[in-house]
Amino acid sequence: MKNKNLNIRKYSLYVLTTLLLASFSSVTYGQYYPRKEVKLGLMASPIYGWLKTENADYDSKAGWGYSYGLLADIGFAENYFLNTGLHITTLQSSLINSSNQSRREYRVQYAEIPLAFKLKTSDLWTNRFYGLFGLMGGVKLSGKEKLAETNSYESTKGIDLFKLGLITGMGMEWRVQERHMLVTGLTFHNGITKPISNAGAKSSYLALKIGFIF
Repeated sequence: MKNKNLNIRKYSLYVLTTLLLASFSSVTYGQYYPRKEVKLGLMASPIYGWLKTENADYDSKAGWGYSYGLLADIGFAENYFLNTGLHITTLQSSLINSSNQSRREYRVQYAEIPLAFKLKTSDLWTNRFYGLFGLMGGVKLSGKEKLAETNSYESTKGIDLFKLGLITGMGMEWRVQERHMLVTGLTFHNGITKPISNAGAKSSYLALKIGFIF
């Protein structure tokens, strides 16, 4: 009887130890390898943008702009996310008429929504590399232009309401706390449509992303 009670105690201790280890592993795995969750954050980016046209009468000149807004990562597997958000983006660039060398400068602001696949590595010293690829749609909030010789911008109807482009990029997430991340990366936005309709120009830009996930 004594041996039987001893065996029961050993078995109970074994089961309890196994359950504790399993619970600890589950918590640890859930903290660093979340499968399905939504992460929200804020971002800001300096932008270097340019126009590209097949019209031989025009040359383009790049300019600096900026973007800011909300970012969201929607997880559907361990390392796979859907990246989206809402960005307010201001682009500046110029078109030069090669026949008379007049330069027309454009300043356009868009509300942009990315829809891209974001692939992340597993934790590497609590940091993660990522790459993304997808689409970026934009709705014009304001469109202005001016001749280089003048000082003030004026509203123009020569810019389409919608634009669409491909986005690709890569970067790194730096763990600040258990669930908070600093996001850095470089993204290339390659225009598909031609929003500057009077010159048939596509709008593209490079963005240096800096964000924080809460």
